[in-house]
Amino acid sequence: MKPALQRADVETISAAPIRHAASRQWYAVAALILICGFAFFFGLGRLSLIGPDEPRFAEAGREMFATGDYVTPRVAGETAFDKPALLYWAMAASYHLFGVSEFAARFPSALAALLCVLFLYHAIASTISARIAFIASVTLATSLLFMGLARAAITDMLFTAAVSVAMLCAYLYETKASRARLVYRIAGGAATGLAVLAKGLIGIVLIAAILAISYAISRRPQAKWRDLIIALAICFVVAAAWYTPVTIVNGYAFIDEFIIKHHFRRFLTNRYSHPQPVWFYLPITLAGALPWTFYLIPAVARLPRIKPRSGDDKDYLLALAWVWLAVPLVFFSISQSKLPSYILPASPALAIIIGAEVERMWNGERDRLLQAATWLTAIALVSITVAVMFYLNRESLISNAWEWMVYSAPIAIALATLAAIVVKKPQLTVTGAAAVILSLIISITTVILPRLDERFGLKRLSLEVASALRPDEKMAFYQNKNYAPIFYAEGRAVSDIARGEGLNAYLLEEIISSLETEPSLIVITTSKYESDLTNNPMFNTEPIAKQGEHCALRVQLAREAVVSVATQ
Repeated sequence: MKPALQRADVETISAAPIRHAASRQWYAVAALILICGFAFFFGLGRLSLIGPDEPRFAEAGREMFATGDYVTPRVAGETAFDKPALLYWAMAASYHLFGVSEFAARFPSALAALLCVLFLYHAIASTISARIAFIASVTLATSLLFMGLARAAITDMLFTAAVSVAMLCAYLYETKASRARLVYRIAGGAATGLAVLAKGLIGIVLIAAILAISYAISRRPQAKWRDLIIALAICFVVAAAWYTPVTIVNGYAFIDEFIIKHHFRRFLTNRYSHPQPVWFYLPITLAGALPWTFYLIPAVARLPRIKPRSGDDKDYLLALAWVWLAVPLVFFSISQSKLPSYILPASPALAIIIGAEVERMWNGERDRLLQAATWLTAIALVSITVAVMFYLNRESLISNAWEWMVYSAPIAIALATLAAIVVKKPQLTVTGAAAVILSLIISITTVILPRLDERFGLKRLSLEVASALRPDEKMAFYQNKNYAPIFYAEGRAVSDIARGEGLNAYLLEEIISSLETEPSLIVITTSKYESDLTNNPMFNTEPIAKQGEHCALRVQLAREAVVSVATQ
């Protein structure tokens, strides 16, 4: 009995550290979920849908949800082939769960961001270090660009999450034991297919380019041709779930609009009016990594020391991350159409690179560049919080003592972070930086967004228009187009695809032409062009709503104009 008991004791003792490490990882995952809960989900529906993209995508998802047609995306009843269906499917599912709302429209992006952060943690913790994994994941979750787009109802976060899972699965395939490789091969192929479903052919182009270059640098490709073929087959099966039926149903119209116009013409020309200089994405990338940007200084200095062919998993991951950062940066920089959100897929790579440097600081390393990065980070946090306070004061966005107390928390935490450097507490410095960003999210969402909504959104005007619409009456847009009224009025807008662009900001003659078949329209325009309608003898107008520079008028052809049109 005694030898057996001794063996059992040895097994128990040897298993204890494993159980302890596993429990710590579960605590880390719980902490990440809590951080992401504040960063991505807190107050997600407090701001109305803003910009041209959020309400347009939300409406396409709503029309799928309302009609049950999950093949052809539509906005106001007209086909909308600028993006694939993954976001619309996710929005429709979210509407089923939560009802049609701003929160439901943004929920898929927030959920994709959470899954991206958790998978990044899993990939690094299972191969290198749970500490580096946690720091890199927190860095990603609290980076300005990633956090901001996690709260937006657009395609970029779902695309970024899919690309990230595909890249990390390729990394895990190269570093894991043979039994686990099958799982990552399948998951990587499926994630690549989802990237194609999220944003089109660019998904497979980016993933293939990053992997090809990183494999050439590291000379570490262990993938067999059979494995690559299986992964590609899974990718094509996943992507075919939408591309096959949408092509069958819509034929060449889909190919022309989606492939030719929104892939090749968008990349090669300025057709969609997003011109920017070739260096545009460099400051966007640096600003998007705030507050962690300054840790790129020691990271760049250490770049020559990375040895991707050494067999060390950390060096291999860092080499992959640098390629992962460079490929989107170069690719989108040479594109003729540029938007800040396009560079989002590089954010996880930045988090890996920066996380490695922050972990060195956490461990107490004190080289000059690392110390400079830490000081600059803390100073930047204080500067950002103070600058935001001046802005809020100048714009009169804080009105009482309680609101000032709420906003004073980020400044206090930023100052404490600066003090932590003085007393040489690196762990408190990292924790403080993340806490500043989270407290900013909480305070701005609680106090500021409801007031900014009136300035930047059109929800109030849209709801007034929606309630004023008569049975069978529709909206139109004159010299200005905004998709928020279309979403809030459930797609009741005049559309004309004669110019090949779907919904239009109409010219005056087009308003007249539409009124030949419509007894009246509620026309949304801006104060600059309002007099074109109100002072025109061809129209009878009635004011419906006004918000900021935008106004809504009910417009009918005057009796004399009707007679004139009839006699022509």
